[in-house]
Amino acid sequence: MKRPMPAAIAPDPTRDAAFDLLGAVLDRHTVLEVALDALPPMAARDRAAAHRLAATVLRRLGTLDAALEPLLRRAPPAGPRHVLRIGAAQALLLGTPPHAAVATAVALARRRGLAPFA
Repeated sequence: MKRPMPAAIAPDPTRDAAFDLLGAVLDRHTVLEVALDALPPMAARDRAAAHRLAATVLRRLGTLDAALEPLLRRAPPAGPRHVLRIGAAQALLLGTPPHAAVATAVALARRRGLAPFA
């Protein structure tokens, strides 16, 4: 019996924008506010949520990395590391239920072409 094809992964502008913001700040050394201004147009609610999520990750980067480190065999590349930080920030700092934080992080990894890390 054949398995049905998975449905397309639904867009998530908040987490996609937060991922872009982290990449801009941490990988390309752009100021967060400049990176925020460079985001494509989106709903004000999504923009504010992405800013809050990225700012939380950046503010608590050391704490998040310390929480993730014992769970990793080796340091992941930058993209998957950003996904892990976003998921951990949601679950540990922003009150997102763990199952939702994991589901959105896995979907983000898949949308960004990081399925092997999902």
